[in-house]
Amino acid sequence: MGRIHFTLEKTLNELDISPYRLSVISTVRSNTIADMVSNQSSRINISTLELIITALNKISAEQGSSRKFNVADVFIYVD
Repeated sequence: MGRIHFTLEKTLNELDISPYRLSVISTVRSNTIADMVSNQSSRINISTLELIITALNKISAEQGSSRKFNVADVFIYVD
């Protein structure tokens, strides 16, 4: 049986930012981000996912990168 695995920690490392910075920019609670980073989150709202991906893309653009982040940069399904 498959499961959801959060990939957000890898994404934050790629951008060289802290979970707290993502929380501030995305306006998502820091505890929510921390739960995702530690793979402890049991659910995610679509609106929260949109805020996180929007913030990741904003940070990427500010760093001069053309990289566009998507859902797989937050979580994946592992079979």
